Amino acid sequence: MSTDKPRHFDSPHHSSPRTHLLSNGRYSVMLTAAGSGFSKWRNIAVTRWREDSTCDPWGGYIFLRDVHEGRVWSAGYQPAGAEPESYGVDFFEGRAEILRMDSAVSTLLQVLVSGDDDIEVRRVSLTNHARTAREIELTSYAEMVLAPAAGDAAHPAFSKMFVQTDFVAEHGTCWRRAGPGMPASCVFGRRISARWKGRPSALCSSRRTVRAF
Repeated sequence: MSTDKPRHFDSPHHSSPRTHLLSNGRYSVMLTAAGSGFSKWRNIAVTRWREDSTCDPWGGYIFLRDVHEGRVWSAGYQPAGAEPESYGVDFFEGRAEILRMDSAVSTLLQVLVSGDDDIEVRRVSLTNHARTAREIELTSYAEMVLAPAAGDAAHPAFSKMFVQTDFVAEHGTCWRRAGPGMPASCVFGRRISARWKGRPSALCSSRRTVRAF
């Protein structure tokens, strides 16, 4: 990790979003202090985003749920909107970090863009500060576009019809690619953990399930 001094914020609440841009010149990620933002590859929007300085509700997110208590929060502040016991954001030159504390569980989200390959990495680290064991369920969520942002903004309903999704369970990998008539593009996501002890990865493409959080 670099030793550059970050821009630090101790709250997700600002009159206008505090933003940070990570890029290798081809693949870019914009992240706000509340955990929203977008991913883009060249002129292709990877995730859906609309400028909204009031609500800041667009981005790729990680939901966390305490399986036994039912409590739900996000790795950032958005989109769950659960108020944390403490919250800190550090925007470094080459990465972004959001650290929050909720009911004796600290959640650290680290986001970076590879300098060599056109990929982004989102690492979530959980620390249980309580004396009892906790079971935490993680769910990643994003609205995929895989098309020019201007076209998606002009015809969002049409754009949503042309993203195809596949899931390779044995590798814990989710593939998404643009359908016929759209620019040739694809994206994949994979869970990588050296100490994962829990249920296998699963895919759900229904918004109803996510909204149930």
